Amino acid sequence: MTGLVRLGVASNRGERSTSSFGFQFFSSETHTHPYFGLGLAVEAARGLSINGAFDLTKTEYGSEKANASLLSVGLSYEF
Repeated sequence: MTGLVRLGVASNRGERSTSSFGFQFFSSETHTHPYFGLGLAVEAARGLSINGAFDLTKTEYGSEKANASLLSVGLSYEF
């Protein structure tokens, strides 16, 4: 079993839609924030690992801010 530390940059897009007088209006903003995550990897066979991780970042739209998270499971093969 191996521990994983994940660092990177996330580009998050916030969208909003409103309607007024029978018309619908859409707007969006894209912001870039750092993200980090922690995970584990288990070797299933020679060179093949199953991994899982939990990543966190922030996102925003106008003055509204929120946290975004990702739980992921994947396979890695080393050759």
